[in-house]
Amino acid sequence: MKNLQKANIIRIIIAIVIVLIISNWFISKNRTALPAGSTGYQNSSNNTNTGTSKADGLSVASKCGFKITSPASGAAVSFPLTVKGTISHTDAQMKTGCSWNEINQRAGTAQLFYYVNNSVWQSQGVAVPILTSGTLVASTSAFSVSLNFLNQGVGLRSGSKMKITFLENEVGITNPKTFDFYVYFK
Repeated sequence: MKNLQKANIIRIIIAIVIVLIISNWFISKNRTALPAGSTGYQNSSNNTNTGTSKADGLSVASKCGFKITSPASGAAVSFPLTVKGTISHTDAQMKTGCSWNEINQRAGTAQLFYYVNNSVWQSQGVAVPILTSGTLVASTSAFSVSLNFLNQGVGLRSGSKMKITFLENEVGITNPKTFDFYVYFK
């Protein structure tokens, strides 16, 4: 009786391992670039000043005074990745009605996503704060945010499209701006 139970447990474990191997193979085989005809440019908010979509589907590196200076849009990146940029607080930017909210040296959050099965953006981890160096008195604040991606268990192929979604500081705002910035996994 005990030998029969052990044999059944071993069969179940083997079946689970086989299912996991097949599932992982199927997922990694179907993980490629965006579908044909998709630009990959996504404006997640109804705010203006989103920049212009490029022919290759990559977003422009600025929105409402929030500007990415490094890495370049569409760059092949490795991890950990440090994204750097500036936030403009000039009168001209404020008069457009489209400025990025920064409070107490925090300009919101950044979250990394990778593309799964040609259909879904998947996040790994949680959003991290965007810390700035400026105050509201300065016309421009610099920011830096570090993101990490652990490819173990994910199996993302080199050249796969990734996006970083920036969410404006939500304090006192009913409709915070978002900004998607696209890079490629190195």
